[in-house]
Amino acid sequence: MVDAQGGSGSATATLAQHGATAGGAITTTQGGSTLTAQLSLAIASSNAFSGAMVVNYTSGATCTFNTSGTYNASTYSLNGSYTAVTGCTGDTGTYALAQQCTDTVTSSERRPQFAPPAQC
Repeated sequence: MVDAQGGSGSATATLAQHGATAGGAITTTQGGSTLTAQLSLAIASSNAFSGAMVVNYTSGATCTFNTSGTYNASTYSLNGSYTAVTGCTGDTGTYALAQQCTDTVTSSERRPQFAPPAQC
């Protein structure tokens, strides 16, 4: 993850998908600080996505961001960018996440192109 104000750092995410929507949390460590962003995404049939991200900082500040990007079914990677909408004026960044596992399929609504290489 690379943030214009926070610098670069590592990130992990736990996301759940239902049909053409997904959401969850991205946790990142940048400059010795850890923060969690809540994420809500709409997924197109082309595997492009767009949505919103919200960060509640320990200082009490809340920032919202627009986010968009693509999921690459060949490499099992989610690559996106974000731009501040409220709070955190001018902040932008990018993220790249490699899918490592999946939970058990519970319905036929699961999109097969999001199937990762291994189970947890």
